[in-house]
Amino acid sequence: MKFGFSVIIVAFVASLIWKSSEAAIGAPNTFGSPPPSGICRGNKRGLKPADGTQIANGFCSSQLFGEIPSSSKMVSTRILFPQNGGFVKSNQNFTAQVKSVNLNTGFFSDAATDYYDLPQQLGANGAINGHNHIVIQSLGGPTDVPDPTVFAFFKGLNDPADGSGVLNQVVGTANKPGLSPGVYRMCTMTSSFTHQPLIMPIAQRGPQDDCVNFFVK
Repeated sequence: MKFGFSVIIVAFVASLIWKSSEAAIGAPNTFGSPPPSGICRGNKRGLKPADGTQIANGFCSSQLFGEIPSSSKMVSTRILFPQNGGFVKSNQNFTAQVKSVNLNTGFFSDAATDYYDLPQQLGANGAINGHNHIVIQSLGGPTDVPDPTVFAFFKGLNDPADGSGVLNQVVGTANKPGLSPGVYRMCTMTSSFTHQPLIMPIAQRGPQDDCVNFFVK
């Protein structure tokens, strides 16, 4: 009985990966989450099984890692603007610029309904299908650690990169332009299609993300 259930799970996930491996930006996920695994069925913390939504008080995912690239296709990211230690004018919109290598950009699911519910997938070129995010946080003292729930700006970069491989994002709006004066940190969060952190093939490597500290005056 246990063997039969395992076969069903493996077949289900294999079918899911095959059918959705070339999913485009914003494409709906019609495959659903896999049935709860043993660790999720038996967890003693009362965690709900993942259902594609963002459950703020925690949940248990039975999703598999999926397709993992070769070491020659690992993702690396650089923030081009703002520059580390650089200056930006206060209360004026500016364009943040990010560039990644070995990332097929433009693969971005609806995070309200398709969150962590597909395994990582590779494109035909062997690189991960995914997208990036930028998050900007105000910094306090030199040893203060920012609260991860508080940020001055957050945006998923869901469009494909431009011809130079650069992702551009305007920071600020017409109603609330730019950032107020202060010291800030901007980081990237590179993700696969349904927003999970990227899975790499080896442990000793450079990071897939970048951070810069900058001043707003």
